Amino acid sequence: MEITADSTRVPLGAARQQIVLGNLLLEANRVVPISRLIDAIYGVDVPSTARVQTQICISSLRRLFASHGRPDAIQTRSQGYVLQIDHPDLDMHRHDSLVARARAEADADRPRAAARDYRAALALWRGPVLQGLDSAALRAAAGAVNERRITVTEDCIEIELGLGLQRDLVGELTELIAAHPLRERLRGQLMIALYRSGRRAEALEAYQAARRSLVEDLGLEPSEWLRQLQHLILVADAGLRSPAPSVAPAHRPVASVAPLAADPGRSGPRLLPTDIGDFVGFGDQLDTVRQVLTAGEGGASRRAVPIVVLVGRAGAGKTTLAVHAAHLLAETFPGGQLFADLHGRTAEPVDPAMILGRFLRALSEPAEEKSLGLDHRAERYRARLADRRTLIVLDDAAGEEQVRPLLPGARFSAVLVTSRRWLPGLPGAVHIGVDVLDRAHSVELLARMVGSGRVDAEPTAAGELAELCGDLPLALRIAGARLAGRPHWRLRRLADRLADDDRLTDELVHGGMSVRDSLAMAVSAMPVPAQRLFRLLGLLDFPAVSGWAGAALLGVPVPEVNDLLDSLSDAHLLDIVVAPADPEPRYRFHRVFGSYARAEGRVHESPECRRDAVGRALSALAALAREAHRRLGGPALPEDAQDDGALPGETVRRLIDTPHDWFERERLTLLAGIRQAVRSGHLDVGRSLAISTAGFAAPRTQQASWREAHEFALDVILTLGHQHGNAQDGVAITRYPIRPVWALEEKRGRH
Repeated sequence: MEITADSTRVPLGAARQQIVLGNLLLEANRVVPISRLIDAIYGVDVPSTARVQTQICISSLRRLFASHGRPDAIQTRSQGYVLQIDHPDLDMHRHDSLVARARAEADADRPRAAARDYRAALALWRGPVLQGLDSAALRAAAGAVNERRITVTEDCIEIELGLGLQRDLVGELTELIAAHPLRERLRGQLMIALYRSGRRAEALEAYQAARRSLVEDLGLEPSEWLRQLQHLILVADAGLRSPAPSVAPAHRPVASVAPLAADPGRSGPRLLPTDIGDFVGFGDQLDTVRQVLTAGEGGASRRAVPIVVLVGRAGAGKTTLAVHAAHLLAETFPGGQLFADLHGRTAEPVDPAMILGRFLRALSEPAEEKSLGLDHRAERYRARLADRRTLIVLDDAAGEEQVRPLLPGARFSAVLVTSRRWLPGLPGAVHIGVDVLDRAHSVELLARMVGSGRVDAEPTAAGELAELCGDLPLALRIAGARLAGRPHWRLRRLADRLADDDRLTDELVHGGMSVRDSLAMAVSAMPVPAQRLFRLLGLLDFPAVSGWAGAALLGVPVPEVNDLLDSLSDAHLLDIVVAPADPEPRYRFHRVFGSYARAEGRVHESPECRRDAVGRALSALAALAREAHRRLGGPALPEDAQDDGALPGETVRRLIDTPHDWFERERLTLLAGIRQAVRSGHLDVGRSLAISTAGFAAPRTQQASWREAHEFALDVILTLGHQHGNAQDGVAITRYPIRPVWALEEKRGRH
């Protein structure tokens, strides 16, 4: 910090006085509260005399300014003080004026004038702002000003690279990177300067040095644009050899170094989110997206706008896939890339009129569009895109009505949509399913996030982690982020935590990522009856369910439940089990979704409601098993096994049209029902299920599973006998021909 009067340096006094003056200069012509001055001087140890001492410093500075003809330089205000100074008298003001003029000249395509003013602004610097003053608060405030210096330097170098001055910039960039090793824009500029100077190998080494620095210091891979720049250098891209003015717009980080195959007058907005560097999998989907959106490239042979809809469950990576695909296709659409999150997962999706307003502003539509309605905005939007090759990415669409106004009219553009629902009302749209990753790609994603060394050291635990996450990309990313943030954790430790199904969604949380939050938004957008059915289905241990199970849980007719199941399936909260032999659709949970549904059931349903609902579903299963047993000609069942089925008789008879096939289809459900009945205390129902299935088990394969069911049945009978002190329960089973099915152990057989 330095003050001169008539070319002579003015002594600034003691350290406290300099700290006060430094604060006033940083906020020149603005009020600085006295509390801020006290904090800058004393930090946390503020003495009782702090205010008085600060006022003494102000008085000393006033005398200093007065002695050089500025008696009114420091003015008192109600909350503090203000240093009044003319713009030409403060070098920071002169610097800012020169930078503003340089940017205006760059925008007006006068690069030489812009470079001259940038250099004049940078020449005013002689080192970090207020260097040497011992004040933590002052250093923090000065940091923002120092940041402006490096940003201006980057902008200046960007302009000079466009002027072909690369050879003169290599040395300066090398020094700047030594001082600022984490500035990726500087790293990229050095790579370009070296490459254009005929030093291709050194340019590639500069990339490797940047990667080492980022990985060692932050544990991060270089950004997408820096990796893309390395690729363009490797392939000797012609666009890099040209000294055309910029790799990126002035005073913004580099977004893309690839040349656009387009008329510059037709270049448009670039609204895509950042691409993800550790993208894995979905190769087939990417190929299909590329083929559909670029078919008849340029639009000459197209008859309509190509539309692709990526459909999948919450957390499946639809947005990641869409953004990655859009970045790969960016050069094909030089008219720009528009992106909007439609918030279809919420109860209140975004109004398409608002999205149109944003798009029109991005396309430089005059301000009067704000007063227009949806139809007029859509007309102007289509007119703007009429002769542009633009890619429109619409993320998380709620339905066709939200998407239609956002479709361009001309065939030159293309549309990429993500949604949790199929959108068959979009004419000509190609739907692509986005499901979980395969196991190999799941493990690869973990390796990219936590390091291949850790995954190679525990391959079994890595595979189990992928399985416990259900290969769901969002769950895998959260698991990977937790491990990356805890390098001392073994993979086995997290796998053991995720193995507790009751805590699965509680464990899958990191930073702003949460499986629970993602699912909560998806479920909350469903009708209330569907939400309750979702929760209650989570209470069943059945591997898959049909409409009759949902009807029993809710106590409503089957047709009504079928509509609710369809709505849950449409939202990808339930998966449809495809089996041609099934007379009606069957549904099941993804593991993570089922865990969330069970947790929500425990939170929102009382213990009595949970027990009653599960009891009704188990009774319905028992009623179906009894009817199948009867139709197969099995012996009469004990009277105490005749429970009250929750389904109407005609429904039961319709479902058991072919009892052998029904037993075969429902084998796993029957086994799960027996186990759950025993564990949940519905012992009579569990015994009824076991007895009803015994005759079917005898001539069939899968005897080990059925043997297990009858072991359960015997345990149930023993439990009831002990509870009631009555051996008749044991006698009742003896009259039923269960023993001939297979030879039970002698200790079991005597019961």
